[in-house]
Amino acid sequence: MRYQGKVTRWNEDRGFGFISPNGSRNLVFIHIRAFINTPQRPVLNELVNYELSDEQNGRARAENVTFASDDALDGASTRRWPFRVIMTAVLFIFVAVSAAGIIYLNNSGRFPVCLGQTGNVLKNILNAVHF
Repeated sequence: MRYQGKVTRWNEDRGFGFISPNGSRNLVFIHIRAFINTPQRPVLNELVNYELSDEQNGRARAENVTFASDDALDGASTRRWPFRVIMTAVLFIFVAVSAAGIIYLNNSGRFPVCLGQTGNVLKNILNAVHF
């Protein structure tokens, strides 16, 4: 049987924490190896789904843990992409489009005159690298 709860404690360095099950005060032990099909790490107050098993000392332990947001779409992740990944992609696209525009304008002989001395420097650089 699968249960749902929130990650209420998490020790990132040691890879374990505790879940507060919905409708219960008893904490359930969780280890990073209990997560299946995801390289993502849990964060505090994140909803997870899990199966219960008992440890030898009688403590409840979570097994086969998945993120509740992943289960909602049959395994398709709805977790947000990290901000750095998105900004890196945006920056890469901006630089690529800018470079393509400069190369096009340089090759067509219509490099902007309004750039003044900067335009001449860019033209010299582009001509030096044979674009």
